[in-house]
Amino acid sequence: HTEFELDAGDTYAVLGHLGHSLSLYATLEALHLGADVIHLSGLRPKMQAAEIAEASVLYATPTQLRLLCAGLTATGLSPHRKLRRIFCGGGRLDAELAEILPRHFPNAKLHVFFGASETSFISISDANTPLGSVGRACPGVTLDLRPLPSQSEAIGEIWVSGPYLFDRYESGISKDTQRDGSALSIGEMGYLDPDGHLFLVGRKSRMVTVSDHNVFPEEVERIVALDPDVSACAALAVKDAKRGHHIVCVIEGRNSPTMDMRLRSACRDALGGASVPRHILRLDTLPLLPAGKPDLQALHALVEGKL
Repeated sequence: HTEFELDAGDTYAVLGHLGHSLSLYATLEALHLGADVIHLSGLRPKMQAAEIAEASVLYATPTQLRLLCAGLTATGLSPHRKLRRIFCGGGRLDAELAEILPRHFPNAKLHVFFGASETSFISISDANTPLGSVGRACPGVTLDLRPLPSQSEAIGEIWVSGPYLFDRYESGISKDTQRDGSALSIGEMGYLDPDGHLFLVGRKSRMVTVSDHNVFPEEVERIVALDPDVSACAALAVKDAKRGHHIVCVIEGRNSPTMDMRLRSACRDALGGASVPRHILRLDTLPLLPAGKPDLQALHALVEGKL
């Protein structure tokens, strides 16, 4: 808190409900400091845009920030100059959103972090963090990237050691969560650059083979989301008797054969032919989980009904 100059004089804005760990953490942090909290869960983006005028600290996912900025644009509200810190987690922040945020919040410093309910904070970015990275390891945290047998040595499963790890689940288990002594993995894959900046590529459980190549649907989502005409997207792996799997991409927007060609070309150039979506489907609005992330289970059901 000292590092980010947070104290009882701040007013926190929280966009998600308390069932999401990001929102719960932000609320508990504010209460611990004695700060005020504005809870805006369930409100439409236009209403959220109006209600955060007095906030100085904002916790949100990239999807929530994107919708909030759209609400600010739609209402024509003046830039919110009181906001001074934006903490963004729960997903990848794309370059377009990073460019839009200063227009609406000119005095806010942006901090993108990576973490999980089981680990708390793992890494956090600053102004010098390369685009696409989630920053360096948080103080007290040690990262160990362990390559999988079938994966390039540059990419590994992220194992975390530090003082913030959870003890256990109160009930049930997760197949993605494993322990090895003092280290914990939640099944995320990534790589480190020479300066220790962490880059994520996707969940081990979502990694699939397409024509004997490992493909991360999250990487497809990252490339597709860079297109200026794509407001939201999700990539799904569908079983394929000949290739193992193929990729289907669902985006928000209108039908456009030209855009489809552009998206496929971008995926091929950045990731290779195995990651090119076979089908690109469009929805007016993607179904979302309470945390603001695409509801992959609902999307799989929709895709099965359309193909």
